[in-house]
Amino acid sequence: MTQHVQRATNPTSHPSSTPPLPQPNFQKNQKIRTKQTQFSLSNSNKTKDLLKNTIGFAFGFHPTSHPANHHPPRPPYTKEKLHSRISLCAAAAFCALTALSIHADVRDCVCTLTNPTIAETRGCSLCIEAARQPADHAIFLVRDSDPTKPNRWLVLPRAPYDGSNPLARMTAPERLALWTAAIAKAKETWGDSWAVAMNGDIARRQCHAHVHVGKLLEGKETETGVFIDNPSQLPAISDGTGLWFHPAGNRLHLHTGEQITETVLMR
Repeated sequence: MTQHVQRATNPTSHPSSTPPLPQPNFQKNQKIRTKQTQFSLSNSNKTKDLLKNTIGFAFGFHPTSHPANHHPPRPPYTKEKLHSRISLCAAAAFCALTALSIHADVRDCVCTLTNPTIAETRGCSLCIEAARQPADHAIFLVRDSDPTKPNRWLVLPRAPYDGSNPLARMTAPERLALWTAAIAKAKETWGDSWAVAMNGDIARRQCHAHVHVGKLLEGKETETGVFIDNPSQLPAISDGTGLWFHPAGNRLHLHTGEQITETVLMR
């Protein structure tokens, strides 16, 4: 809101005639405009150099690492090598966009089923799916609708444990039912190569609580974490982080303290 401020004036404090207006200092203004132009040109040149370097690193040479009057010879690209470079750049861009899209933060999300626009509300599609399930189905499974994850299954409670720390708000029997259903589907689909993951609150894109079931990618196993004997020992996490676990002989290898955990699974 624009505030109109009216200053009080004392009619006796100034002569009746209006004092002359200050004259602009053209020389000073010209110096300021010159400095602004130089600053703008400097930023423009830096932007151009950044773009050149980005392109150069992508294709294997560094344009600004050579004197201005010297142009390095163009590398002898074959058709296959060029396609490989382009694929590498495209993959890097896809990974960056994927990383950005993962972080959605559903700690304060609200999915009101009576809202006529809920179908258009970001992060509420699983809430709608849960409401469609029969009342006697405490846990249900659906395929991941993300077309980039054709090998994933989702396991969900029908009850609306939306927002932050859903595991801490479930009862122990509800958590055990969730993990038991997830493990059964994982074994049925992937044998002994399965893993189950639940993202942290900041990394989740869906308001409704859900866990990911899929095949554990090679090289994702680490020496960190703890070993537990059965799913009843899985923690009721209350600090907003996620967890993931996989079989280790007759035990489960549990990893906690991470936000993005589903990346250990095949898409």
